Amino acid sequence: MSAVAAKPATLGELIQCYRQKRDISLSKLQELIGIDKSSLSRIENGEIKRPDFQIIQSIAAVLGIPSDDIVELYIEIGHKSDVIYSFLQKALEAPSSASLITKIATKFLEAPNEESLDLVEKLYQTINSVNDTYIKLSLYSLIIDYSRSHGIMPYTAKGLYQRYLIERNEISPNSALHII
Repeated sequence: MSAVAAKPATLGELIQCYRQKRDISLSKLQELIGIDKSSLSRIENGEIKRPDFQIIQSIAAVLGIPSDDIVELYIEIGHKSDVIYSFLQKALEAPSSASLITKIATKFLEAPNEESLDLVEKLYQTINSVNDTYIKLSLYSLIIDYSRSHGIMPYTAKGLYQRYLIERNEISPNSALHII
């Protein structure tokens, strides 16, 4: 009976897992990216609470870690809303999964020390630049759920209306849906 390897729960665990899979020592990784071994060890052990994302990207590139996996764990560290928003913008510009985009947007809405209404408004405005219908629907659904649970009724209504418009346009007269 084989044990299923658990998915790394932290950024450090993910980096360590990939480094060990590729049989690369900390010393070798230091040579490849130019970051001292003690800093690399501290990142892996979670001792550096918010490592610089450029360093994390360098490590990920050398170890072949998918960028979606890095971003997903990096946003869990806890950042200000503007940092998370920049990740959201990058995910919307580059081909990213709707699941990752929704996770980033959720983290954005949960940003501490920020006004919920302002965050919802910014996300709602951001959706205008999204071309992918499925991602738009996912983000409007997130706004609807978040606004309902936080008593932001105008955005519950706006989200429902936008979702209705998209869904209405997706049903063509030639579709299989007929009212009898």
